[in-house]
Amino acid sequence: DEYTIYVQDVHQRWYKASLLGPCMDLPFATAVRFDVRGTHTLDRFSSVIVNGRRCPFQSFVESGPPPGEKPARHKG
Repeated sequence: DEYTIYVQDVHQRWYKASLLGPCMDLPFATAVRFDVRGTHTLDRFSSVIVNGRRCPFQSFVESGPPPGEKPARHKG
């Protein structure tokens, strides 16, 4: 929705970013960028950029997959 984005890292872990306010184009975006403010780490001080509009994170926490997403199966 316009208040939440889920991010999956290269290790198949999911993170949920709650946004400071609505990011109106987010539910319809086909691509997004992240602003990590000069660091190499996506964290609660980051923002998602959708159609040129910066949407700051309010929180960024490890979570399960987004609703409707099947959990990743581990190979092994």
